[in-house]
Amino acid sequence: MIALDICALSPNVKAHAARGIGRYVSELKKRLTDVYFFDSVELTKSNPISKLIDYLPAGRLTVRQQLLYPFYLASLKDVSLIHFPAHMDAPSWCKIPTIVTVLDLIPFLFPDLYKPEQGGVRYNLARCIEKRGILNAKRIIAISKTTATDVESVLGIPQSKISVTPLGIGEEFYEGAAIKDYKDKYNLNSNEPVFLYVGGVDPRKNIERLLEAISRVKGTLLIAGKIESERNYPKIKDLIRKLGLENKVKFLGFVTDEELRGLIRSVDAFIFPSLYEGFGFPPLEAMAGGALVLSSNTSCMPEILGSEAPIYFDPLKTDSIVDALNIAQNLSIDEKKSRGEFGIRQAKKFSWNETAKLTREAYEAS
Repeated sequence: MIALDICALSPNVKAHAARGIGRYVSELKKRLTDVYFFDSVELTKSNPISKLIDYLPAGRLTVRQQLLYPFYLASLKDVSLIHFPAHMDAPSWCKIPTIVTVLDLIPFLFPDLYKPEQGGVRYNLARCIEKRGILNAKRIIAISKTTATDVESVLGIPQSKISVTPLGIGEEFYEGAAIKDYKDKYNLNSNEPVFLYVGGVDPRKNIERLLEAISRVKGTLLIAGKIESERNYPKIKDLIRKLGLENKVKFLGFVTDEELRGLIRSVDAFIFPSLYEGFGFPPLEAMAGGALVLSSNTSCMPEILGSEAPIYFDPLKTDSIVDALNIAQNLSIDEKKSRGEFGIRQAKKFSWNETAKLTREAYEAS
């Protein structure tokens, strides 16, 4: 029997549930009906040692994952393989063979962006644990060819041990209607273009350069996502004040999937300036909704988004982002429509049924 850890669906586990990881696990759970599902966090809650761990000032989840989980996992009867769909949740050792999905290797590729300025002990320990969890797996699932290449080059894992299993786009993103009078709803200038960004504001997302670019063009930037608690949020707010963008940048906070689909259909373009992605959910979802997408030309973005629909730019050059924003504003109606149609066709190449099928094949190859 194969077991799949669904702890990512818990609202209290690393904010997975509200992100792409939660969606990935939820879609697998719907389709892999003959797999045994378990929540690795719930497994240890009743243990007396677990209750003592609650008194630790920090690192409680890590201690549970590395000290308690492996013993509990070993007690799962008739389980021959355990799938951890997020590599950061996999224990560094386990008696039962594991298969681990690597979402990206961002902390290994961009250590300077994420390593704390002082006291990097916890950071380095986390990277060590993640690395051991991946290296000890019997098979690796990579969510893009780009991630598979990174796993091979950074961790030295041969391609023969890696299964490329792209994620999917839900059918609901091809449906829905634009938000009526959305410019009035968000108090926007009706004569200027509106751009939408969805996601976090951590350094890798490159929001600082996006804001600098927005300050040099006509239009408003909408930022959707629950980002107020992110470490980089105060820095972003300060930059908005310094650039005088208080009236050009609007934070929407958390938006429902239904409202997101409406926004995608309402705005003039969707922009995604990320320096690196393991897959790139937001721009692909925007393409599924027929939006004009402006995207960085790095990591997996050309692989996932294709060559015909997006307007690409160099995310390290503000001038390049400005050029993309200006091109978007000057596109003819016909060209914009054509790019939107190409985007829908590209997005349809990625389905959750195919993700589940490839996941089964990875299980069989393990």
